[in-house]
Amino acid sequence: MDWISPNLGRASGLPIDQVRQRVLDGELIRQSARGTCRTIWRLIHYRLLSRRPPWVIQDLKKAHGFDWQSAEFISFAYLHYVLRDHQTFDFVTGHLWDRWRTGKLGVVREDFLSFLD
Repeated sequence: MDWISPNLGRASGLPIDQVRQRVLDGELIRQSARGTCRTIWRLIHYRLLSRRPPWVIQDLKKAHGFDWQSAEFISFAYLHYVLRDHQTFDFVTGHLWDRWRTGKLGVVREDFLSFLD
């Protein structure tokens, strides 16, 4: 993820409005276009911060300590994506959960396409 700045750690513990400003100013993400920074902030805010339950903020604090390629960080990202995307949530908690309980761990494109039918 080349767009993440090494300065990201400096946002730890800051109020959300200050994190937002630093994202928009290009301090926490490596994007020169302000429009791109706004888009990235909008997505981050929607996926993680818009409802602000305390446990999400705690997860963000924990995830900060992991490398973005670590199993912990990836699990965190998947969990919060699924929780905010209704179609993905339905697929994961229905189709994938049923498969997982029967020991089927692989997923192919056709699984999702059949879910959509």
